[in-house]
Amino acid sequence: MNSKIIDQFRYYLSFLKYYKIIYKRLYSYFTKYNLLSSEQFGFKERRSTCSATYALLNLILSSLDKNKFIGGLFCDFSQSFNCVNHGVLLDRLDYYGISGTANKLIQSYLTGRYQRVELKRNTIPVRSPHGH
Repeated sequence: MNSKIIDQFRYYLSFLKYYKIIYKRLYSYFTKYNLLSSEQFGFKERRSTCSATYALLNLILSSLDKNKFIGGLFCDFSQSFNCVNHGVLLDRLDYYGISGTANKLIQSYLTGRYQRVELKRNTIPVRSPHGH
């Protein structure tokens, strides 16, 4: 490996370390103040797609037991973060008490990010979805 690749890898590892710290602090804060919905299954400890499936099946079965009509609408929101307006997100975080330095740190992550694609030595700059 050349030194440029090693430097990029080191940067990535340091970013992951900070990401984990920020994630734990935010998760702890939102849990402490009960700001996460009980209906949220993603990004929560001891919650998974299995938990969501169990909750859905339980709701369906209990509704069937009560002779209720059941319908479902399923949407894939896996890429929805790429569409979030970062100004609105930062304002919402500020509203929930994530302000000052913490808010500015998240803002610095969300703005001015670029990525590139290399095709046989030709570099094409691409605006990252996290950079708006």
